[in-house]
Amino acid sequence: MAPSDALGHEVAKCLIAPTATRERLTAGMFIGPAGQPVGMLEHALAATIAAEPIERKIADAVRGGALASRVAPGDGAAELAARAVASGVISAAEAAVLAAQRELAAAVVRVDDFAQDLGTSLLLANRAPESATNAPRQATPARRAVA
Repeated sequence: MAPSDALGHEVAKCLIAPTATRERLTAGMFIGPAGQPVGMLEHALAATIAAEPIERKIADAVRGGALASRVAPGDGAAELAARAVASGVISAAEAAVLAAQRELAAAVVRVDDFAQDLGTSLLLANRAPESATNAPRQATPARRAVA
């Protein structure tokens, strides 16, 4: 028998919120600084928890009609936060918390961040020059005599 969705939701909530259950499960783990993967996850989680009440203020203002939620394509959350500051829904400090959270979340979900050439430039740097390996040999007087 599979657990219910409600139970799965409760378990997930215990693991991603700062709870005693999470503390027991992660006790003794090496977290590392923010530049390392687990440290980055922990910092992003803390930033997300700090940003939740601020996001709730914005959502409540949108629902109440005090803030227009439509933004131009590509503007997204930053534009909405700027509007919320301009209309007095959140402070500039709260907008900075939201911006930091968005940056951390983007860094965490950026799983494979490769250059556009996917390492081709590294391969080419290690390869011998084309002219040295595949170029036809110049005829020397000794070769002309053999030919």
